Amino acid sequence: MRLRPEPVSPAGVHLCHVADALAASWEPGAAQRDRTGRFDPAVVLDIHLAGLAGGTVPVELGGGGLDQLADLMAIIHRLAEADGSLALVVQMHLSGIWSLARAWRAEPDPERADLLASVAAGSAWLCAAVTEAGTNFFHPRTVLRARVGGGWQLHGTKIFATGSPAATHFSANSRIEGGRFDGRLAQVVVPADTAGVRVEDTWDGLGMRASGSGAVHFDSVDLGPSTIVQPGGRYGQFSSGALCGRAFGNVGNVSAMAGLASAAASLARTRVATGGGPGGTPLAQRATVRQALAGLHTDAYALNAVIGHLGRRADEVAGALRDNPASLSEAAGREFMAEFQAAKLNVNRLAAAIVDAALALAGGSGYTSADPLGRLARDVRAGVFMQPFSPHEGLGFIGSVVAGVDPDVLA
Repeated sequence: MRLRPEPVSPAGVHLCHVADALAASWEPGAAQRDRTGRFDPAVVLDIHLAGLAGGTVPVELGGGGLDQLADLMAIIHRLAEADGSLALVVQMHLSGIWSLARAWRAEPDPERADLLASVAAGSAWLCAAVTEAGTNFFHPRTVLRARVGGGWQLHGTKIFATGSPAATHFSANSRIEGGRFDGRLAQVVVPADTAGVRVEDTWDGLGMRASGSGAVHFDSVDLGPSTIVQPGGRYGQFSSGALCGRAFGNVGNVSAMAGLASAAASLARTRVATGGGPGGTPLAQRATVRQALAGLHTDAYALNAVIGHLGRRADEVAGALRDNPASLSEAAGREFMAEFQAAKLNVNRLAAAIVDAALALAGGSGYTSADPLGRLARDVRAGVFMQPFSPHEGLGFIGSVVAGVDPDVLA
């Protein structure tokens, strides 16, 4: 049974082969990385050398030219099958570069071009700095103040910034104060070596332990007039552009959870087919075991169908926004976010159920720190905590859209 999404473009096919090779090199060390709970920034060099880091950079700037989100999802899925932590590190970078590349295509400018070219050349790594305690993407406490005479000052703290120890640049969401964009959301790109930027490399998560997802502090960081600032909608409002942008940026996270489930399904199949019963007979000789394995793979098949559909819908909406930004109504943006949230909630539920079923088939041996199923069981729970909404907020948003009620009241 096919339990992984397939690439949809030549660039996607090529980079999936690159991802397969990286995954094969990562898998033997995944258990040790999980045990120590440390992210080694040197892994970013391997990703650059493999040619994956610049995958979503336009070809004319030296990159791989990957533009389809379905391709990105297929890549992250393959990486997560080997190591969920490192897959998330790649996802946070590639999705951010994808967004910058789209902005550059819509409005070419030298600042974005220079950063994208640096990524393709192997000298830059972007880290998404989004999550804050007690709030969501649409209500950030981080403030970007417009300075009189030009330039900016950034102040705030992001509590989970995956891959932050390796970052050369951060993409931080914020609320603008002052100037002509006062009161609007914005993404601002901040060089990591700027005075006032402080990375807290103390990540000690229950799962995704080797993802380097520590806090990043922006302590009154002064930024020049040429800083890349991408203004968005009004603070606290679920504008169509902001909703779609958040969904685009997170489809890879959803696919990573599916990759973990696919790895668990593969482990379960191998174990019941190669022994474990009395006298070394395969457990698959038992009808009850086969029935449990069938249920697990049925869920995995449904999960893969959700991932495939989400990739197609994301590219459909992204294409419409690229070709005619004014064509996507507020209602259509909300509908797409509701679809994304439904997919995310289903993937999180099914992925956890698949890993749990694989643990049940493995028996007590799976409930050890040395067993990969133990790592998968912890890693797969991370999907629940990922942006842009928590599970209850996601359900509230879906219910509002379906009922025809303004979801902004969730604020």
